[in-house]
Amino acid sequence: MTSTATTTTSPATTGRATRPPAAVPPQAGAATDPDEMTCGTYLSLTDSEQIATITAFADRHGKELVKSNPNSYLLVRAFCVGDPDMLLKDNLLLQGS
Repeated sequence: MTSTATTTTSPATTGRATRPPAAVPPQAGAATDPDEMTCGTYLSLTDSEQIATITAFADRHGKELVKSNPNSYLLVRAFCVGDPDMLLKDNLLLQGS
C-alpha cells in the first residue's frame, strides 16, 4: 500500500540573516565632493564641516571673496534652506566669477 501525502513548501532559509539596507551617512561617497553635494546634505553637516566644505569649494574654484569671509558658510546655509534638493554649486553665493 502506497500513501500519498500532500506537503507544502516554504522558502528555504540560507542561514544568513537578512539585513536592511545600510544607511549611508550624509558625508559618505560623492556627498563629500562640494560639486556633487546637495543643499540638504550641506544642511546636515556640523558648522565645522560646513566651513570645511565651503573652503574646499572656494579653493577649487578660485572664490577668494567666499574664502576670505568667515561667515560665507552661514550665507550658503541661508540660501540652501529654501531648496534642499539644489546642488551646492548652484547656490547663488557660489555662482559667478
